[in-house]
Amino acid sequence: AWVHLAAGGPEVEALQSNAKASLTVQPTAYPARSVACVTLSGEVDLSGDTPYQLRMDKALYFGGLDASTSVVEVTSEDFAAAEPDVLRDSATELVELWNEERAEDLYRIVSHEMDVPLTDMAYAEMVWIDRLGMYVRVEVEGKEPGVVRVPFYRPVLDERDARSVITMAAQIAWEAERSYTPMPVPAADAASNN
Repeated sequence: AWVHLAAGGPEVEALQSNAKASLTVQPTAYPARSVACVTLSGEVDLSGDTPYQLRMDKALYFGGLDASTSVVEVTSEDFAAAEPDVLRDSATELVELWNEERAEDLYRIVSHEMDVPLTDMAYAEMVWIDRLGMYVRVEVEGKEPGVVRVPFYRPVLDERDARSVITMAAQIAWEAERSYTPMPVPAADAASNN
């Protein structure tokens, strides 16, 4: 991690006497801000010009909107080897799209995931999405409001794939809600293809 500090500023003066530092990183906008943050800790290398390198000892990840909210310690090696989420640049757009234009799909997906009738769903709003699933704030008749994690059946590859996987989840939920069984497609008679 790199830290931009004003040369000769009070932060640099403090780091010259003790280079140990921690830096908390968190998205600035909601809903991403409520999903997670990470605190990086280590020592700042003041040799050279700004930006200065924070040589990490560890990272503390604070995250999860649902009941799995936890703190996870991540080694500097694991942090350096981590891959950014494929939806990091499109998550906000996907959240807005589903909340504004596809809300009925969210209600249906969550009712299927929670195994409650669609008619009991009072509210559903996607809060965040990543390559493994989505967080949805829900209100169900007779239950406490909360946030549920709806996992995808497989990790998504990109934004287009995420749209496809969510659409497929809505279709599966629709079919389950109606006890729908697709008509079997008859096998083609090889002799009739002449």
